[in-house]
Amino acid sequence: MLVEANMNTITKLVAAVLLCAFSVATGIAQQTQPAFDAVAVEAKASNGDVPSMVQLGKAYWYGRGVSKDVDKGRVWFDRASAKGSLEAQLLLGAAYFSGTDLPKNRQAAAKYLLQVAQGQNTDPGFQSSQAFAQLLVALMFKQGNGAEQSDEKGLEFLKLAAENGNYTAQYELASLYNNGTGGVTMDKVHACDLFENAADQGHVMAMHNVGYCYQIGVRGKADNNKAIAYYTKAAEAGSTRSQENLGLLFGRAGNAEKAYFWLRVAESRGETELRSILDQIGPALPPKQVDALEKEVTAWLNAHPAKEPGTQPLWK
Repeated sequence: MLVEANMNTITKLVAAVLLCAFSVATGIAQQTQPAFDAVAVEAKASNGDVPSMVQLGKAYWYGRGVSKDVDKGRVWFDRASAKGSLEAQLLLGAAYFSGTDLPKNRQAAAKYLLQVAQGQNTDPGFQSSQAFAQLLVALMFKQGNGAEQSDEKGLEFLKLAAENGNYTAQYELASLYNNGTGGVTMDKVHACDLFENAADQGHVMAMHNVGYCYQIGVRGKADNNKAIAYYTKAAEAGSTRSQENLGLLFGRAGNAEKAYFWLRVAESRGETELRSILDQIGPALPPKQVDALEKEVTAWLNAHPAKEPGTQPLWK
């Protein structure tokens, strides 16, 4: 089943993406185009010009160049959507999904987002937006919220989103292949490939998992240097599991100083079972070095406020 806390996170992300889509688009328009001429744009939109419909919808939605009127904005987006505008469909779908300026309505969201998710021959610049829509559609099918519950369709759209580069989808799909669940056959090599794709786009838990892939050599010979590189990225981003694994890896490599540092960081963030290991490493270091390391740990913790990078997958 889907984890509701993570669905709330996705909803917040949709709202943020929606706000960004409007803000960036209107900001660029203000910087590179003449002042908004509502009369001229509406005349073009009324004559069937789809980009003008979208432009007018954005103007009314956010009150840029005209008085704010979300309902008028929605009307123009609907008209553009009916003409096949994936951008208008995405903006309406995201608004209904998240409840941003429009009432939250997963059925309405599914109507628009499904059109985006199934769009053919989309502009390369729109690929990431389409992938995001495919992820949302996958979740709605999986959850049966807004669309009739279907694990098969959920997996289909999850794969499309992953193929189109959505790192959340790549992580979720990788987790399925790693465990052999959700309708796929276990394939840890493919899982590691997908984890690495997600990690290289900034997914924190994927970074951790890639570190583990390299540590145990899932795709061939183990590579501790690459494992350390990915664990470090995840550790810096707040993964206590990576902080712990870094400490243990450095300890096995005989680097007591780095082992102590990362294990102390992990311990300070809640991994209290590491105390017995630290009690073995600490006495092997000169007292002055331990004091210096403690100061480094404190400085690191102060510079990296505790945060939860997300440990549970959305998909089960």
